[in-house]
Amino acid sequence: VSPRTESPNGPGADARRLAETERDAGAGMGNSAHRAEAFAVVFSPDGKQIATGGSDGIRLWDAETGKELKTLNAGRRTNSLAWLMPLAADAARLDVGVRTTFPSVGHGGTTLFACCHDFVSAWNIETGEALFHQALDRTNGWRMALSPDGQQFAVGLKTGGIQLRSAEHGGLLFTLDPKSKDNYDVAFSPGGLQLFVASNEKCLTIYDLKTRAQLRRFDKYDWPVFSVALCPSGNQFATGWGTWTFDSPGGVTIHDTSTGTVVRTLGAPSSAAAYEATRQKISPGKKASRPK
Repeated sequence: VSPRTESPNGPGADARRLAETERDAGAGMGNSAHRAEAFAVVFSPDGKQIATGGSDGIRLWDAETGKELKTLNAGRRTNSLAWLMPLAADAARLDVGVRTTFPSVGHGGTTLFACCHDFVSAWNIETGEALFHQALDRTNGWRMALSPDGQQFAVGLKTGGIQLRSAEHGGLLFTLDPKSKDNYDVAFSPGGLQLFVASNEKCLTIYDLKTRAQLRRFDKYDWPVFSVALCPSGNQFATGWGTWTFDSPGGVTIHDTSTGTVVRTLGAPSSAAAYEATRQKISPGKKASRPK
């Protein structure tokens, strides 16, 4: 289960247009579709554009018509995207005490951040100008997330932990848990004080960004955790877990943030043994081997 996105206008017509755009891109929208895999999709803050990242770079699309508008970072694999939110859209977050000032990289809605496998970058989508490129120092990045105040972003790495970087110039601020590997997804709490990290190590970890300490670790998963998302209040978070193979299980678990208790699990069986028993049609009690 990998991350998805939703229109800022809610799960109505714009969300349907996103599904149609993804369908058309997969089928070949003229000569405009990604040549191979597409790894990321995000709406612009006003819901009028969609950015997709794939093995051949970044494409910008008209959300209404599906027409391709622009290509950025051509030929370079792009794993994750994040759009800088404008002041007006962020004003509603004042009640959780976050700042609403933004870095000099651009006005809200014109700056698109990208995690491009072995480097991170920011783009002015109006001019197509690259605002910065920063190498990830002999490792690869999986997914990224912007802090609610737009001042920094987090990148989950294949090796070397989780990096926090400046949204103004992309420079490294600090690293969390540098010995950890395959940190597939990252998400900030609504107040920007905590970072949630989904990992191949079959766990979800919460970090305090002020002290840089690990606050809590959820390690009861039978499978790698590929994605994490918080509800707007931050009271609950959801994790997407599974394996890389299509014939293996996958699902979503919703947790209470304060207690860590499981509120609900959606999707396939959460137990590896239960899944194997079903797949191999073995009798109860017989030991099952996990998929390789």
